Amino acid sequence: MAAAVAMACKRPAPDGDACSAAAPCKKPRLLFTSIFNYERMETLGAGTYGVVYRARDRRTGETVAVKWVCPRRGRDHGQPADLDAFVRERDCLAACRGYPSVVQLRDVAANPSNWDMFLVMEFVGTRSLRDLIVGRARRPFSEAETRALMRQLLAGVRTMHAAGMAHRDIKPGNILVGPGCALKICDFGMATTAAPPYERFMVGTLHYNAPEQLTGKGQYNAQAVDTWALGCVMAELLTGGPAFTSKTVEEHLLELSELRDYDVGSKDSLAFGGLPGLSPAGREVLAGLLAFYDDKRMTAEAALEHRWFTGEDDVRDEHAGDELQDNTMTSQRPRRIQTPKFTTYSLDWAVELPGRPRYLTKQTMKIMEQGDKLDLLLKREDEAKQKRLDSEAQNRAEIQSIERAIESRLPEIEKRVEGLNYAVIGLQAKVEGLEKLATDFAKNPLEW
Repeated sequence: MAAAVAMACKRPAPDGDACSAAAPCKKPRLLFTSIFNYERMETLGAGTYGVVYRARDRRTGETVAVKWVCPRRGRDHGQPADLDAFVRERDCLAACRGYPSVVQLRDVAANPSNWDMFLVMEFVGTRSLRDLIVGRARRPFSEAETRALMRQLLAGVRTMHAAGMAHRDIKPGNILVGPGCALKICDFGMATTAAPPYERFMVGTLHYNAPEQLTGKGQYNAQAVDTWALGCVMAELLTGGPAFTSKTVEEHLLELSELRDYDVGSKDSLAFGGLPGLSPAGREVLAGLLAFYDDKRMTAEAALEHRWFTGEDDVRDEHAGDELQDNTMTSQRPRRIQTPKFTTYSLDWAVELPGRPRYLTKQTMKIMEQGDKLDLLLKREDEAKQKRLDSEAQNRAEIQSIERAIESRLPEIEKRVEGLNYAVIGLQAKVEGLEKLATDFAKNPLEW
């Protein structure tokens, strides 16, 4: 497991806000280190492509987050990891090194005794932006607080887009909250650097899916999908609750159509309860991020250059992070996470890990259900094909059985046919005799 893997791109200059497209793309070699350099502590969460643990670096004592990458769907522990998902997430994290709004990659590790592969990242904390929103008990964030948080998220998305990637699953649950309410985007399991078409099944989370994602054709601008999701997050911050309440794709499309008719940018708009405390500049940013058509949607770069962030409306929110921290620490309930029971401590990374995450989010369940439906259709098709083959084999067996039965009784049948032939000959002789008598009777009836 000491094979070398290559980084996706040269580490960008730390003083910029986006990965430089003009810089040469070098590929320094990065070796796998041993996962036993890290002591596993507890489970932080689970997703479609892996399970995240809190761990301690035995060499430095630093607390880190370690993500175990699951095997491909349908494979058990000990089988090869989903290499595509592993490389995709590793490359995306590596390309965004040095940027504060994206979780930082520390190491790439492997278990030398089996196929398990791990991403070692900085440990930001156990709270997500979802916890922050819920902890406020539906109390909306102020415009200054929202601007301070959105500036960080837009800067992180601008970094990703400049590096040629798209996250495709931006939501409060995938945004970690560090000290001083520093936000960091995480979970790049659904990120992509490819061009469309994409998967036809739903990718991401329903309430943060853009209209073009819901068509099921896979033809959409992945980076525009990210900015739509940021608009949904901004709406949640301003309202203190979920932006949408639909439960199905059809209901969500209806909600998005109604949102388009509301004209979010208008001061008289009824969207999201009217947002009476939001300034015109803030409305312009929200309307730009939630533009129904992706070609009219505001990019992360354009949003950060908007007057809401650069003009007189921007008061720089120097104390917004402190206020957010003070207001949420008292009401935030600690997250209760069920952790699996381990049989050994000294070799904790060597114990059997789940082949499929046990603790799943709703979106994970939906994605897995999509795959399960496809697997079920394929299974049914295979079963129908096998049934046809079995039926044909049974018919052939019955025909052969009948042929063998006929062959076994053929001598008896031949004897019976021969006896019947003799009987026919005897009958023919009798018939001839009767015909002769009839002829004689006709000639001399008096003699009879």
